[in-house]
Amino acid sequence: MVGFNLVIGALGLVAAAVRGSFSPVLAVLLVLEVLPLWWRRRYPLVVLALIGCAEVAKWAFGFSNEPAGPALVFAVYAVSVYGRPRVRVAVAAIAIALIVLAVALLLLGEFPVSRNLIPAGALSLVAWVIGDNVRSRRRFFADLIARHQKEREQAAEEERLRIARELHDVVAHNVSVIAIQAGAARVSGSSAEEALRSIEATARDTLSELNHLLGVLRKQSDAPLAPQPGLSQLDGLLKPARDAGLEVTVKVVGERRDLPAALDLSAYRIVQEAITNVLKHANASRVEVILAFQPDALALTISDNAPHRMTIRVALADDQALVRAGFRMIVESHPGMEVAGEAADGQEAIELVNRERPDVVLMDIRMPRVDGIEATRQVAGSTRVVILTTYELDEYVFDALAAGASGFLLKAAPPEDLIRAIQVVAAGNALLDPSVTRRLIAEFAKRPEPALKRPKELSSLTDREREVLLELARGFTNAEIAGRLHVSETTVKTHVAHVLDKLGVRDRVQAVIVAYEAGLVG
Repeated sequence: MVGFNLVIGALGLVAAAVRGSFSPVLAVLLVLEVLPLWWRRRYPLVVLALIGCAEVAKWAFGFSNEPAGPALVFAVYAVSVYGRPRVRVAVAAIAIALIVLAVALLLLGEFPVSRNLIPAGALSLVAWVIGDNVRSRRRFFADLIARHQKEREQAAEEERLRIARELHDVVAHNVSVIAIQAGAARVSGSSAEEALRSIEATARDTLSELNHLLGVLRKQSDAPLAPQPGLSQLDGLLKPARDAGLEVTVKVVGERRDLPAALDLSAYRIVQEAITNVLKHANASRVEVILAFQPDALALTISDNAPHRMTIRVALADDQALVRAGFRMIVESHPGMEVAGEAADGQEAIELVNRERPDVVLMDIRMPRVDGIEATRQVAGSTRVVILTTYELDEYVFDALAAGASGFLLKAAPPEDLIRAIQVVAAGNALLDPSVTRRLIAEFAKRPEPALKRPKELSSLTDREREVLLELARGFTNAEIAGRLHVSETTVKTHVAHVLDKLGVRDRVQAVIVAYEAGLVG
């Protein structure tokens, strides 16, 4: 564009020389008109102002009879395309005003002035209209591209949500069934052909779904695999438990030897899970780990000195027969437990509880007729409920806890965790550690502000008991509360028991819910 204007200007100077009206000043003004066009996109208004001043200077120096170059037209076009809305409107108004003024002067007989103003105003207005059209088309195509990009992103997001739903509804469920069936067969010592066939079929279906849903997401990596732990690192695994006061002894039977990597890792994980369960759920002070190296196998025995408990009667409520069968095998494999009955939906669960009066109910959330949340609400007054879920942060878990459940458990949890969970809940405790309690509070915080309900029992709490309730609601353990309030842990346990008794709730989870609904925490 700059070169084009220089060529046009040079031709004008040649014509002026032929007519004998050439002047160096005219050449300087030509340069002042053309060079600013380099910056027309970044500074369109400044460029237009400089070119306008050059045109006025030509008129002031008496070069009004020389034909005007196209620089002014290009400058107006640049303002129309790249300028701000207010500037664009102002330039269009000025162009119209020039035309109106030229027509008025023409009517008054000022022909020389009109002869210069009419072309300048008319061409400027035409350039503005063309620029406005180009600007509109560019915006249209930009919006079109943005809209298509948004549609592509939305389609991708919908596809991700579809995959997530399928993973949840198909793959995660199948993996849970596999885990339940395999765990049940392990702890019960059963190797029935029917159970193994069911596990095999479910596993193959799951692999097929995984290949279908996630195959395109696979990426090859040259990064080396990190070494897996094994029994050679057993002392390091047991050190935290020993530091916590648990007496752990390891006994090796037979000649110790190197094990295959998979077997070595599995044995390490079994010991790790067992020690974790003892620390979390068992009232034990001593644990013995026996590693019996046999010619073609490794026998692993882990025992503790936890006191014997009375028989716990457990009801199973799940709409999947395979899941119920797996849980039945796990529960019946424990000498201190028995299955009180099974229910395939929420209504059957309510009737089962009213008829058999079990100590604990393992309750699924999504069931036909009556869902697990409503069933929990109706039976929580007569038994303790553990919610079964595929994911730790299932969207309905918090509603179930508010309905009276004493905790929740992943369906794919190891059989040992299920046994410990039943024992913990049957003993009157909540199946939630402090980290889960904090997530429960975080979930409450994201919900709309509740209508404040202050039960009259709150007024019966002493100042110290109210402080303990607030600390409970913030997710602190008894030890942490003792440190924050500068009292002994035994004193905290006593206050917690008083709080639960006065509020008429059975565990810490329900106390958290009462505190939230009363507006004590937010």
